[in-house]
Amino acid sequence: MNLEYVLSFPFPFAGHINAGPSAWVSPAEEELQDTLTFEEWLALDKEATLMFTVSNDAMVGRGILKGDTVLFERGAEAVSGDVVIARVDGVLLMRTYDKAGSSISLIPAHALYETVRPQEELVILGRVKAVIRKY
Repeated sequence: MNLEYVLSFPFPFAGHINAGPSAWVSPAEEELQDTLTFEEWLALDKEATLMFTVSNDAMVGRGILKGDTVLFERGAEAVSGDVVIARVDGVLLMRTYDKAGSSISLIPAHALYETVRPQEELVILGRVKAVIRKY
């Protein structure tokens, strides 16, 4: 997938949709409200944005599934609660960042995975800005 194309292609924005029971809306009542790119919507820095394909289910509790694509922004400062891409003791991973005082933990969102606490190295590469899922 070409990131430049995905970020800058203007998609028609048709408004809001009710995910529950509602009256049917005829095509004549639909109205194109605007066009929007992912770059505009997510306020992405195109030069700092990368895509990764998720290779496991460690973040399923945060709605990030194996096979999803995440857009991540390099260099974005992390705060507790952010989903980050980090290099921890030589291993690249995605987890929820948690800082309490001087203690930093990288927490999975699946009970089968352990919380990671850096022993020697921690480099927060950036924050996850969006998840893309194809059905």
